[in-house]
Amino acid sequence: MGNRARLAGITAAAALASGGLIFGSGLLGARVQTGFGGVFRAQATLLSPARAAFLIWSLVYLGLFAFVGWLWFADDGERPRVDAILAPAAWALGLNGAWLVVMQFADNNLAALWGGVVIAIGIEVSLALVLVRLSAAEATDRLELVVVDGTFGLYLGWTTIAVAANIAAAGHASGLHPAPMSAAVIAAAALLVLALVGVLFARNLGGRWSIGVAMAWGLGWIAIGRLYGEPASAVVGVAAGLAGVLVVGATAVARLRAARR
Repeated sequence: MGNRARLAGITAAAALASGGLIFGSGLLGARVQTGFGGVFRAQATLLSPARAAFLIWSLVYLGLFAFVGWLWFADDGERPRVDAILAPAAWALGLNGAWLVVMQFADNNLAALWGGVVIAIGIEVSLALVLVRLSAAEATDRLELVVVDGTFGLYLGWTTIAVAANIAAAGHASGLHPAPMSAAVIAAAALLVLALVGVLFARNLGGRWSIGVAMAWGLGWIAIGRLYGEPASAVVGVAAGLAGVLVVGATAVARLRAARR
C-alpha cells in the first residue's frame, strides 16, 4: 500500500478495539452488560436487541482482522480507494475500543455513560465516512469487495442499531421511564428513524446488502425480544419487524436501479 505509518496506525487502532473487546466480553474484568445496573442487557429497554443479535460482532471482528491482514500482506499495488478510508477506519476502531474501556471502568458514572453515547455516535460518523469514500469508486477485485466493503458495511449497519440502543440505555439509566404506552410510541418513532436511515444508506451508498442485512438483523432481534421476551411490547415488536422489511426492501430497490444503469 506504500504508507506504512498509516498501516501501523490502523493496526494499533485494531489492537485497541481488540483489547476493549477482551475487557468488555468479560475475559478480563466484568462484562459490559453487567454495568450501570444492567442497562445493556437484552431485557433493559424497548430498543434492546435479544442477546443472539450480538453474535454479529464475531463476524464483524473476523472481517476486521481479515482487513488488517489484507492491508499488510496483499499485493503492494496502488489502491487509492482503500488509502482514502484508512484514517476514518482507524478512528472507528479506536473509538470502538475506547467505548468498551469506558464502559468497563466508568463505575456507574452517568456522565461516562452519556460519554459512551457520544463515542458511539463518533463511531457511526467515522464508518459512514468510510462507506461514502468506498462508494466513490469500484473495488479493484472481489477480495477487496468482501474484505473491505463487506466488513465495513456490516460494521456500519450494526453500529447504527447499536447507537439507538445505547441512547435508550443511557436514558433508562438516567431515570427516563415514561408510561408504557408513551414508551412504546417513542420506541416506535425511533425505529421509524432507523428505517429512514437505512433507506438513506440504500439510496446513497449503492444499495449495499452488507449494510441492509446488518440493520435488518438488529431490527429483527429487537422485534423478537419485544414479541417473545421482556420488556414485551407488540407495538414495538411489529414496528421493528416492519422497519427491518423496509430497510431490506429499500436495499433491493437500490440495487435493481443500479443494475439498470
